[in-house]
Amino acid sequence: MPLFDEEYGTYNDDARALDAEVTKVIRPLFDKYVKMGHRFKEIAYVISSNVDMEECERRLIRNGNIAKEKNKKRQKKSIT
Repeated sequence: MPLFDEEYGTYNDDARALDAEVTKVIRPLFDKYVKMGHRFKEIAYVISSNVDMEECERRLIRNGNIAKEKNKKRQKKSIT
């Protein structure tokens, strides 16, 4: 299900809720590391890299599971 309004390309209700949740998590992290003397750009980079890696890992797992299911179906067809 998309998080964007297809007609206008804006956030739908779920996207706005997700945005609010992410802000609640990220803002305290920024505050903590800024107080430690770290730069905004570096903090943002670490957070962005983490999000990118999480997406990649989840896609790999999902695609691996899809491939396993397809192979099982192919094997069943070739046996019968």
